[in-house]
Amino acid sequence: MLKKVELGIDAIDHLTEALEDGSAFANPSISFYLSKLPLREGRMTTYWPTHMNQNDINKFNSVVLFHRTKKLDIRGKIENLIMEYLRNNKNGYAVFESLVMKGDPIYHNKERNFVTQDSNVYIYHFVRSLDYSNIQVSHAFNSARYYPLVVALTKLSENVSPIEPFQELSDETIKELVDNTDIIITDVYDGTGFLIWKRPGN
Repeated sequence: MLKKVELGIDAIDHLTEALEDGSAFANPSISFYLSKLPLREGRMTTYWPTHMNQNDINKFNSVVLFHRTKKLDIRGKIENLIMEYLRNNKNGYAVFESLVMKGDPIYHNKERNFVTQDSNVYIYHFVRSLDYSNIQVSHAFNSARYYPLVVALTKLSENVSPIEPFQELSDETIKELVDNTDIIITDVYDGTGFLIWKRPGN
């Protein structure tokens, strides 16, 4: 079984470092802009196995071998969190930084939702509340960039047109997505666990 554990400043510092990884180009990725949010005002949690002690819980870069003890569906917990957010937010989006390149055959699959930034330097896989499904969320996880994984749960104002597949995101849309981000998810423990940051009030 899993329990939700509140984490402290070490987790926020780790998240900030993970997000700052998106600054490799002149026009930084969404994750870099997310690192400039007031992260220390938010709340950090993770899911931790109830049968394991918490001595290693802050060793975010270490391998924590959850799978060697009991089968745990930690990713399922995160997918449920994403689905709940999209269900409760009319113009909600789950935005995943992606490993997919524009030349990859999967990019042109009409069942997948990809958008670009900065003349295709960055590609994101998004799931929107307008037409989300658990299959779409699973697809987004499978095409996401890991080490670090960056997922933003956010929303657009009602007067803004929905994001469409293969759209190039404008600077204004990126700013609104970042400013409205309620939840940020990143991977830890060598991909076996996740950190969850929530804006106050969420």
